[in-house]
Amino acid sequence: MNILIVADMEGITGIYEENISCIRSNSKDWEAYGRRMITQDVKVIVNECLDCGAESITICDAHDNGNSIIREEFKSTKINFISQIWELKLKETRYDYAILAGFHGMNNSGGIIAHTFRPDIKRMIMLDKEIGEVGLILGLLNENKIPTILVTGDYHGVKEALEICPKCIGCIVKSKVNNKLNMLTEDESEKLIKSCVREAINNRNNIPLVTFNYPLNITLELINNDYLEGLGNNQDCRYIIQSDKLLWKDINFTDFFNDFYKLIINFMNVYRENLIINKEFVMKMRKKYSHTNKEKYKSNKELGMLLSKNLFTLTNSDRKRIETLFENAE
Repeated sequence: MNILIVADMEGITGIYEENISCIRSNSKDWEAYGRRMITQDVKVIVNECLDCGAESITICDAHDNGNSIIREEFKSTKINFISQIWELKLKETRYDYAILAGFHGMNNSGGIIAHTFRPDIKRMIMLDKEIGEVGLILGLLNENKIPTILVTGDYHGVKEALEICPKCIGCIVKSKVNNKLNMLTEDESEKLIKSCVREAINNRNNIPLVTFNYPLNITLELINNDYLEGLGNNQDCRYIIQSDKLLWKDINFTDFFNDFYKLIINFMNVYRENLIINKEFVMKMRKKYSHTNKEKYKSNKELGMLLSKNLFTLTNSDRKRIETLFENAE
């Protein structure tokens, strides 16, 4: 039995918005707490898989730079590591079953640290339905004939998995529903994960592959549409820019992920460029209007809303509107 574990961080035990700094790679909190927590959850899964007869386990460290799991904690020679989902060679390596560990809900799901791959992605739509990381990774695995038998994480991440694959085992280690936070202790979570791993392996032959309707059409919408101009049409990718979104037509999951990896690299470049532009704009506005009576614009709700936006979401039209509102306040 050859098992693939794909591990993310936002759905791991003990991680939520109030300690979000622990998921930021190379930060002090990530080193002191975040890495320990993801290692702990994954280690419980690995040990149970080995106890249940797994002959080989590959762990894909899918969060950020792919270096969050403390690999020295895993002593068995049956364990291999891969950094990032883009490095999986699913056509070349045969996995019998997959487990998703520490996953979260899609952007705007209301879950804990909910997002879809990146903070600048507003939403992704496939076959007229919104889909998150869980759904897309499930699709990729199923396309390569690898059934996902278990998903651990927060309520919304597990919920997405069960809507796609109802017979998959869901293991909810935390939840935020209607803004009410519920967290298991480390001991409670460990006990639950152990139980769910055994249930998933014992029922693995009853968990089928999922049927998707091919070919796929996938749409990606961004929070800041200025990025679209920066991305341009990439000849190496199959997406087309359609109005305010990116569109992949007649594609499969494997080709989409190959494209998406290239797109992420472009996103990072455009993100940095946009951040520089917005930082320079903010400095210019502070210098230009430092003399302005603050009471004149404090009561302007539109200006207040624009100024409260994150720098990466501030668009060209936002900048023009801010300048206009400041000028009117003079």
